[in-house]
Amino acid sequence: EAAEHARENALWLTRLLALEQKSLIEVIRQQLQNLAQLSIVQHPEQAALCSRTFAALRKQTAHYANMGVIDAHGALRCSALPFAGRVNLSHRDYFREVLRTRAFAVGGYQIGIVSGKGSVNLVAPVLDTSGKPQAVVFIALDLGAMADRLIEAASLPEGSTLTILDGHGTILMRQPDAEQWVGKSLPDVPLIRTILSHNKEGSTEETGVDGVKRLYVFKPFYSTALKQVYVSAGIPTAIIYADANALLFRALLLMALVTAGVIAITWIGGDMLVLRPAKALMLAA
Repeated sequence: EAAEHARENALWLTRLLALEQKSLIEVIRQQLQNLAQLSIVQHPEQAALCSRTFAALRKQTAHYANMGVIDAHGALRCSALPFAGRVNLSHRDYFREVLRTRAFAVGGYQIGIVSGKGSVNLVAPVLDTSGKPQAVVFIALDLGAMADRLIEAASLPEGSTLTILDGHGTILMRQPDAEQWVGKSLPDVPLIRTILSHNKEGSTEETGVDGVKRLYVFKPFYSTALKQVYVSAGIPTAIIYADANALLFRALLLMALVTAGVIAITWIGGDMLVLRPAKALMLAA
């Protein structure tokens, strides 16, 4: 009963967090589509104004690591953060995917070349009149800031974890110990293998990546043909069963005391049965 109660609470929380993350992605998708229509984004000669405008926009959102525009050859031409020299991003997975699909896309974990932060890029194509991509507009989510935002929104017992991972088993966000785990690809860890194999909402008792056994609940919140992203909450089983174990200990202690009392009464009663015949013999003598 304790495990089921904890599972339901944690599952409710992951559903809430998944909904929040899904809503955030949708808001950013719409924002990118609006940005793609701006003259400063569509015309390379307005790159300086584009950078100043994006810098002002970024300051309004704490969890944006950077935002900007990449030309069709992968060269960064507009950035909210200043950059020196030429920065080419044609090797990034999100850049290749958005050019191929000509649609909104979400990249994998990366260390931003300009921001230097662990981030995930959300991108949309900038199309010309014929529908051909002429550039890519992006918003990079600061995973550290996102993790802090997640932990603030959650109310979990001490020792619990919150994790976001992609369909390849790469940890995108984790609290606590983000610096130790974020960016690591661990598809062969039993817990992560269980999450990826379910491909849907579920729960399991497993030993986590840090060696602690927890009750984990998980749910996907972003899915495409190429990408899946999950949120997971883990609660230590020691905490889940603490009250039940304390109740069991008290019950066992009471049982032990009662048993000891019964044994004592039985022993005393048996001793009296032995003493009474002995006293009778003495009196007879």
